[in-house]
Amino acid sequence: MYVTLAKRLYGLLYCTNPAFFPSSNKSFIDLFEKELNILSYLEKTEAKKHDLGTMFLTASLIKKYNSLTNRNFVLSKKNFLVKGNKLEDLNDDINYLAVFCKNIFKVNVDSITGGVLHSKSKSGVVFSTPKQENVNQNHIYGKTINPNFSNVVNESYIYGLATSKAMNDLSLGKIYAYKTKPRIILILKIILLVLLGLSCLLSLVLVIVSMILKDIPYNDQFNNSNDLLWVGICFMIYALICANAFWSFYHQLNVKNLNLKYSFPWTIIIPYLFFTLSIVIFDLVKLIFFVPWYQTETIKNVAQLEYIGYQIVHFGVIVLFVLSLATVVCFIIGVIFKPQKDEQIIKSTIDKYAEELSKSQPPFAA
Repeated sequence: MYVTLAKRLYGLLYCTNPAFFPSSNKSFIDLFEKELNILSYLEKTEAKKHDLGTMFLTASLIKKYNSLTNRNFVLSKKNFLVKGNKLEDLNDDINYLAVFCKNIFKVNVDSITGGVLHSKSKSGVVFSTPKQENVNQNHIYGKTINPNFSNVVNESYIYGLATSKAMNDLSLGKIYAYKTKPRIILILKIILLVLLGLSCLLSLVLVIVSMILKDIPYNDQFNNSNDLLWVGICFMIYALICANAFWSFYHQLNVKNLNLKYSFPWTIIIPYLFFTLSIVIFDLVKLIFFVPWYQTETIKNVAQLEYIGYQIVHFGVIVLFVLSLATVVCFIIGVIFKPQKDEQIIKSTIDKYAEELSKSQPPFAA
């Protein structure tokens, strides 16, 4: 883990084709600096076990990073390992660098790292370590690197390729990433399709009725146009949120990828919860307590067609609140019963691919 991260950061910093620094991608910069902090944390215990050389120490990498970006980056004092967790728990953060580079830059960071290290070894660059200070000059300026170091580089490169392949298979659904296949998740998604579909249709009805009624004042005392315009705009946004969530769940239920089918992603839940709180509940409270025409008894004297329209708005908002409340309950149940990731199957898959690749990948220093 420590070796893999050190090599990846070194490879990205010293790669010239393509050159990653300076980068205009703020997300990449933030991620790279986070990885430097993690490396510094791991270095305290792992550097002595893996004698890689001073070029791979955090201080050296930060110096190179600041020179390339003209930044003044300093390490964070934050503890990157939550109390009670193990070092292996940082694996996801470390592997995300490779995933990010693949998705954003369309490159394999481990291939780039391997190329940089191979290029350095061919040009006669040796990565010195404290234990090499007393070796003879012919060795220092020779054209080969330490065999043990070469093995570490090769193993790191292969493991990186294996991890990338396993993550790709997971995203495609070739490997099931969870321990169970809870049927309740599928049932909840079907229920959510019904609730979200009804919410979307009712929101659109409220939008249409509100836009029609906003230009028809029901008496001279109250002006309803601003209130109805607000209702129309808010529920148009809410309809779009419901439609997006509906489509996401529909897509998950109709794909062959079981990882998508049984997952219950926060990327759908959080936007919905936010807009439910900010639109549905807020509008309901505003209409009940602060809008005079919303009270049924105040609109009895309008024409019959207008009265029906006001009643649709009156009861439609209440029904929409009930639907949104039922949707939130389903979300909570889904979060409780969602399957847990099977870390063992992921690890065994990576190990399997690493073993296969080790038989076909030549060592870099060969």
